[in-house]
Amino acid sequence: MCCRARAVPGVLLCCVVAAVIISTVQAVAVASFPLQGEAIVQPHVLVSAPWSSSKPTADSSASARKLRLVGVELPFGKDTTVRVRYAMCDTEGNILLNPPPKNLEFSLELSVHPDASPFLATLFPEISSGIERLRLVLCVDGSIATDQYSTQIAAALARLAPHLDSSDTVAIVAARAAPALIAAMTPSYALPSYAMSTDAFSGRGISRIAYACLWSLHSLKPRTLIIITGSDDYGMLDVLPSDVVEHARTASTAIWCIVLGNRVEAAPWEFIATHTGGKCYRVSSLGQSQSLEEALEDIIRSFKFSSRGTAAIPASFAARLESGCTVGIVSRGGDSLLGDSIVAPPASAATPPRQIIALFASGSSTIDSIYLPLLDALAAVLRENPTQAIELIGHAYQEGKRDTERQLAADRVRAVAAALRTRGVLPAQLRLRALGDLIPIYPVASSAAEHMLNRRVEFRWLDPRLLPYELVVGYMWSETEALAQQQRWQERGFNAYIEEVVIEQRPAFRVKLWGYATHQEAEAAARSIAQRYKVRVTVE
Repeated sequence: MCCRARAVPGVLLCCVVAAVIISTVQAVAVASFPLQGEAIVQPHVLVSAPWSSSKPTADSSASARKLRLVGVELPFGKDTTVRVRYAMCDTEGNILLNPPPKNLEFSLELSVHPDASPFLATLFPEISSGIERLRLVLCVDGSIATDQYSTQIAAALARLAPHLDSSDTVAIVAARAAPALIAAMTPSYALPSYAMSTDAFSGRGISRIAYACLWSLHSLKPRTLIIITGSDDYGMLDVLPSDVVEHARTASTAIWCIVLGNRVEAAPWEFIATHTGGKCYRVSSLGQSQSLEEALEDIIRSFKFSSRGTAAIPASFAARLESGCTVGIVSRGGDSLLGDSIVAPPASAATPPRQIIALFASGSSTIDSIYLPLLDALAAVLRENPTQAIELIGHAYQEGKRDTERQLAADRVRAVAAALRTRGVLPAQLRLRALGDLIPIYPVASSAAEHMLNRRVEFRWLDPRLLPYELVVGYMWSETEALAQQQRWQERGFNAYIEEVVIEQRPAFRVKLWGYATHQEAEAAARSIAQRYKVRVTVE
């Protein structure tokens, strides 16, 4: 078998039901049904604060001195059109409201490699119908990793209203294991004060940001969605960035992202933003509520006052953009040459690095109730795909001696497996492994959140079609003994897991080694292992 870091094809995506009960920070129950030239940003280096917050100006006498690319929508699926949002600015960076001079010609430059010549495409401006009104959803990460920014987030959102018009409407959603509706869609001036309290944005456990975005798209129907996060999305078990992009484009919703801190893997958020008409920002320093506020203001003004344009490109070149690209915009007219660019990550970088199903208190293997929505969602996926297998991997961190940590990691992974089995997951779908403290997310944890993220059970998808042959190397009555044997085989360099079986009407366990592509390869490995380790080996 081999691991697969994306959701199972054909999985039912969860989305919103119409009935929503609104209360302060109340999690909303959801149901399931089928859903089918000037500033060059280097790869994976986002627009960073402080930046010049652009102000619109109605001074028709001001001349364009800067060109800003404020949003990008790259081709996706069968669509081969590139759409951009851009703004002409004066010397202070203020967006000019008067139309660009007619002698200006705009073009896009698309580069898939720094040393390759860019592909040039004429940009056709769209006719503006005036200043756009916002129907905005703020999707704020509510995980333990973003908790350190809760004061900063609350302060920035409390000062959001002056940047909005009275006709703008806003909703706020906290992305947790299940989405929590903090403030329903309401006129900006009527946002309740509790929605801006620090407690509203306190974080616990693991969030499902991509899921909360999809929920928001279907439940609240925004025209603009802003993601604010200080965490990787460890809960992308049934909704991936590509799913968010697909549904946002169908709904004509532009998504912007603000990444807090320097430790977040931003590529998934860059991918979402640059495929839906937005852009990604990073606020690096803790406590910079002003910078977060400036980022929000810049996004709002970019949506309201920017111009839009489209460029058609060949399908063959559009496919190459999936490997990552630089999108540049250039305006030429007389002796004027202005430009700006954004770097978009490869589609492969949007794959989450790991998936976590539960975090644990120090010394405990008890699953907190906040993770039950994650267990329910994963179980639903596995029930829909009964031939799909996953590997559950238990971890510990600074919780005693090495043997103690291994046992604790094993207890945690068994607890998660038991919870999934009670939800209808077949035992044959589960592979169990306990690593103790071998692979912490934070090798030198410095905060309570980092310690807890190291004490986890994560999972990965296994695809038996690619490496279908396995070796059975032992049977045990005791699960503890089976886990110890599995660990021993891993230390010898093999991919090992334990499997539940029934022998003489009694529950038992066997240790299996996986990762063999052909029967001949498996037979050769079985002979070698039997001779070297003096064990009986069978091929399956």
